[in-house]
Amino acid sequence: MPPDDIIKAAGILFIAPKDKFLFMLRSNKGDMGGYWGIPGGKTENNETAEITAIREAIEETGFNPGPMDGELCRYLFNGVDFTTFVKKVDDQFRCKLDDEHTAYGWFTADEAQSLNLHPGVELALRRPKMDEMEISRAMAHEGLSSPQRVENATFYVMRATGTGFSHRPSLDEYVYRDPQIWLTPGLMERMSGIPVIWWHPPGATLDSEEHRKRVVGTTGYSWIEDDQINVVARIYDDEANQRLADHTLSTSPTVVFGDPTENTTLKLSDGSTLLIEGKPTYVDHLAICKTGVWDKGGPAEGIRADMVRADSIVKEPEGTQEHIPTGVSTSKGVTDMAEDKDKKEDATAKGDAAKADTRSDSEKIMDALKEVSKSCDSLKSRMDAWDNEKEEEKKKKDDAAKADAAAAADAKEKADKAAADAAAAADAAKGDASKPDAKKDDGDLHLLHKKDAADAAKADAARADATAAELAATKKKLAELEAALPEIRAMIPKQLSDEDFNAMADIQSRADSVYQGFNKKAPRPLDGETKMNYRRRLANGLKEFSADIKDADLSIIPEGAFFDSIERRVYADATEASLNPQDLEDNEIRATSRRDEAGRNITTYHGKKTFIHQMARPRQIVSRMGLPDRRSH
Repeated sequence: MPPDDIIKAAGILFIAPKDKFLFMLRSNKGDMGGYWGIPGGKTENNETAEITAIREAIEETGFNPGPMDGELCRYLFNGVDFTTFVKKVDDQFRCKLDDEHTAYGWFTADEAQSLNLHPGVELALRRPKMDEMEISRAMAHEGLSSPQRVENATFYVMRATGTGFSHRPSLDEYVYRDPQIWLTPGLMERMSGIPVIWWHPPGATLDSEEHRKRVVGTTGYSWIEDDQINVVARIYDDEANQRLADHTLSTSPTVVFGDPTENTTLKLSDGSTLLIEGKPTYVDHLAICKTGVWDKGGPAEGIRADMVRADSIVKEPEGTQEHIPTGVSTSKGVTDMAEDKDKKEDATAKGDAAKADTRSDSEKIMDALKEVSKSCDSLKSRMDAWDNEKEEEKKKKDDAAKADAAAAADAKEKADKAAADAAAAADAAKGDASKPDAKKDDGDLHLLHKKDAADAAKADAARADATAAELAATKKKLAELEAALPEIRAMIPKQLSDEDFNAMADIQSRADSVYQGFNKKAPRPLDGETKMNYRRRLANGLKEFSADIKDADLSIIPEGAFFDSIERRVYADATEASLNPQDLEDNEIRATSRRDEAGRNITTYHGKKTFIHQMARPRQIVSRMGLPDRRSH
């Protein structure tokens, strides 16, 4: 759904002592009538989600909650982007119902299971208790927002691969991935468990060194959605998570085709190249990048980032270059030294897990909020450090620029002084008359700078127009390829089934027995050629020996009994011509071969007035036939 069509809303999950939650029964006046939900509603004007939640709570309950304790969950459901906040209260306050609700009550989480809960509320209650796979499935199928912080990783919904047509600018080629080949359960499963890396390596696939430098996470749960395969990726590297929060990035997979015949390259009528990719033999990695091939010339959409709010988006700086997070590489020595520490932390984690089993529902929710807050604080501190680093780098560049400017000014001053000394006499003679000229020079210099700025602005505008025109041309070409898909499919060689392969072999063998009479072999089937077209092509090569068929257009004769009779006639006439050649010259000998029913090769020699005829016995003619005289017996 386009972002402009998504409705933003927010609400509050109130928690009273003894783990009681406030739920309100929605009336039939609004959406989801008959469901139990929480106080909340749509965002108005430019409200933040928290302000929306507070305002809606006051309107629907008459209670002013004040600042929120934290954000519990965010999800997309039926076109609504809903944020659930948490607020702990000292007692179960009474609500003043408006016409949007008909009842309310305070329930424990177990008691709420018997209610007809709003799906989003039910999801928010389950979120603190979910394991990593349940979180992944909720992100994939229930609208749970991306990213989600889970223990030591941040989970993102990412595109593993797209399908259909796209364009690879680096290779200047169009590419097509057939959904029937790529959107399969088998390939979907293969997208799970592959490394997630920061930018593609120079050698396309990973090796030991590039793996150490670039891997920031791994893919997990995968599913097919529309025309692509999505995955929930676990990103462990803090700096990578920071940059994903700062910038709008995308994804690009790298796959290997071990069998070159899997792919087909076509030259289109306009001279462009179209690569039709088959089934890959190996999936190497999923790269995080600025834009991916399967963005199809549009904005970066390979990584879903629902949690980035409109009022907190950090625009990506111009000319962003590839950057490998510094925290990815780990030396062997550091790893060895950390083993004992890891064992202690594992034991502590097990003890914490045992304690977690005794926590109440409200404690689990509040602990989840603390983890989210802790992650946000950590991210903020890293962002502050990064900002300081950028400020320090900027200061160094400014200092260097000032030093260069001072040196240039000093050199200019010396040059100006030398010129002034050389022209002192002339300047003295002219006196004040030189001032208007100086003003004129200053004015000309000002106009020159103004012209340079205008030229630079024009150049920038021209580059922007060229980029927009190139993207528009790419999108137009992709649309044309989509429209021409049936014709392109017909150009793709298809792998024959065993039945079709055997049928083609029989057709070729039958024709070959006739072609051999002319010391030729029957042409083999062409890639993608149908059985009927193959039969027509073979018959066309022999029809010259049939006087009443040689000028016929066999391509218009449909498959059926009539074509079968034409084919038999052509083969019979060709066989007769091969056995009785009429185009032999004197003293010419021609050998013809054929196979009999037993598969033996039979060679027959034909000639006219050759040396063989000179060795032939004279022709004898029977003049009469007589019977023996029986009278002698």
